[in-house]
Amino acid sequence: MQARPTPPVVATPADRRPGFFDGTAFFFRGFSLLGKAPGALPLALVPIGAALAFSASFVGLVAFFVPGWVDAWVGTAGWWVPIVKVVATLTIALFAIVVAIALTQPASGPALDSIVRRVERVLGVPEHPASSFGMEILRSAGSAALGLIGAGIAFVLLLLIGLIPGAVVVTAPLQFIALAFCVGWDVCDYPLNANGVPLGERVSFVFRNARPILGFSIGIAACTLVPCGFLVVLPVGVAGATGLVSAIIAWESKNRPLLPAHR
Repeated sequence: MQARPTPPVVATPADRRPGFFDGTAFFFRGFSLLGKAPGALPLALVPIGAALAFSASFVGLVAFFVPGWVDAWVGTAGWWVPIVKVVATLTIALFAIVVAIALTQPASGPALDSIVRRVERVLGVPEHPASSFGMEILRSAGSAALGLIGAGIAFVLLLLIGLIPGAVVVTAPLQFIALAFCVGWDVCDYPLNANGVPLGERVSFVFRNARPILGFSIGIAACTLVPCGFLVVLPVGVAGATGLVSAIIAWESKNRPLLPAHR
């Protein structure tokens, strides 16, 4: 008797629109999707490897150059000079690590895009043309920049409103939600980007599906409260976001016009 072929993983029923809790569930489902996607686990190590490589390189340069710069600036005489060297080196090294982490995500763009493609195969999503290495990095950097700008504007506005006595009770949770939505946009943009959806359509997609995107965002944003936690769960988030985006598109394909990339 011939074995029946294994059916693709169904993300969520297409007869109902994914909601807030569906979005949260998809974040945790990302662990399962990442494990089921062939060849995805080695790619999941790329963000951590890139962060370590960037951090080690930048901190090494700081340790090599900064003490000499301090000597050239304040001289070598004085008992306090070694203290200045240590403080300056540690301060600039911390900034260098922040820069390294900021560069890690766009540098990991091609690996994360490959995770999207592998998870889509598990979900039974049709193949789409691959982008060039440079284009994937540029798209990843552009998406991250747009999210940071939006979250930064919201954060500053809420910070100013928070100066009103008692308003911090409201603005503090809203600041976390703004951060969460920024992270959610950034991660959910990977599967949309991989499908070649234009920027305007991607923004429209995220805002008209704000509830499931926000539910997904709360899950992944909670991990960002742990130092470097975002880099650890980024591949999981990309896998979960691929499932969420596929589920939303499945619903929209029955209830509203398709996105341009899926026509």
